[in-house]
Amino acid sequence: SNVDVSCYEVGAGVTWGLTESADVVLRGYYVSVDTDAGDADGFEPELLVRYAISDRVEVDLGMAYYDMSPDEGEDFDDTEVRLGVIYNVLPWLAVRAGGTIFDDDSTFNLGVR
Repeated sequence: SNVDVSCYEVGAGVTWGLTESADVVLRGYYVSVDTDAGDADGFEPELLVRYAISDRVEVDLGMAYYDMSPDEGEDFDDTEVRLGVIYNVLPWLAVRAGGTIFDDDSTFNLGVR
């Protein structure tokens, strides 16, 4: 069956350069999720490696852990493997597509930065 989900994340992160084209990124988020089945809030740290394959295209691969507390029911947590592609439209604008893999609840997302 299908479930409608709305989610937002607010966070911050740091980046360490490994080479001219590769970075390690560490981020932390506050997460809020609203679903047909109920709402939940929690936190999510994320660690990934980002690699620039050209001036405009980057790929990233990493892991994230989240720990959520729903309005009703028991707390839950999970670990996800994430994969993404970033296209730099302008020096100050990029479009990102990504998703989770190797997880029972796979997701896909689009965003801008």
